[in-house]
Amino acid sequence: MAGNNKLCVGISHLHLPPCLVKHMNHAKHHNFHLIVVIVSVVVEGANYMRRGVELC
Repeated sequence: MAGNNKLCVGISHLHLPPCLVKHMNHAKHHNFHLIVVIVSVVVEGANYMRRGVELC
């Protein structure tokens, strides 16, 4: 198929190349989760402190 070089897999009789799936390696995956947890804790802590100040 000319002009559609980004197509992959699909219907088998079209003989398209397999799709390449990029996976995060384990360390990057772990770091991503760690960052999400840290950001969540900081945001929740800031919200807690803000609510605590408003209640006084």
